[in-house]
Amino acid sequence: MKTIFITGATGFIGKHLVKAIDTKKYKVLCMARQSSDTSFMNNLNVEKVTSNLDNLFTLSHYMKGVDVVIHLAANLGYKDMAELESTNIQGTKNLLQAAKESGVKRIIAMSSVSALMTNITNYGITKRESDKLIMESGIPYTLLRPSLILGKGCHGFERIVSHIKKFPFAVPIIGDGNFKTQPVHINDIVKLILNIIENESTLNKIYPCAGPTQLTFNDFVKLILTKMNKRKKLVHVPIKMCYAIASCFGDLESAPVTKNGILTFTQDMIIDISSTVKELKFTPTPLEKAVELSLKEL
Repeated sequence: MKTIFITGATGFIGKHLVKAIDTKKYKVLCMARQSSDTSFMNNLNVEKVTSNLDNLFTLSHYMKGVDVVIHLAANLGYKDMAELESTNIQGTKNLLQAAKESGVKRIIAMSSVSALMTNITNYGITKRESDKLIMESGIPYTLLRPSLILGKGCHGFERIVSHIKKFPFAVPIIGDGNFKTQPVHINDIVKLILNIIENESTLNKIYPCAGPTQLTFNDFVKLILTKMNKRKKLVHVPIKMCYAIASCFGDLESAPVTKNGILTFTQDMIIDISSTVKELKFTPTPLEKAVELSLKEL
């Protein structure tokens, strides 16, 4: 029986994966911080591990005898670069060192399409560096690089829905809204991870993960509105005005828009999934169904 060590087990992707993984087939160690809510694991046959990515001692201790590390932990914040670097870069360094010392056979890690952005965000910069560390570690790896993921617990999707609900008559959109997006449902990501665990042909490869449909952000918002049975106009806010608003709010968490948010929502976030479709028989959920499922879960 293989032993699997999951970082970020209480996060968005982690929760869905932990609930789906076959604990009769694998021994599963779920890493979470002391402050994390692990109650969803109470009826699951998994072992809870309390640690942080900055604690090299506990990482090395718990990783003894581990066959596969699934690295999902990440700081998704877009403002404090120091915090992003601490988790996404230094945390990954610590994890890789512990994995090497413990003889871990492979690592499956979650990257992001943000790492490929032309006008890259702080988050994208740290994910790009994290990917590089993993690829140069000497440990056999598989990287998954998803676009916007839909589903319960996805901060990005839930923020879009919250934004739509907040305004009674119209939905403000940054810029012209014509940049393209390619959402994928969380169930598709989980299926890919479970497939990759036993698939040796995926070693030292990167797999793009996105839905089957590329569309403008305008059309994506319109689709969500349709599935919510709401009729609202889209109002496009000039990018310069958005930057002015962002400057006024600085780093406040409650800011209606941030500089990194503007970067994210004014450039294409699409990716070629042909290699994933061909090699892993990837059949992503149709977009309309993915949106319907995600809205029902909220």
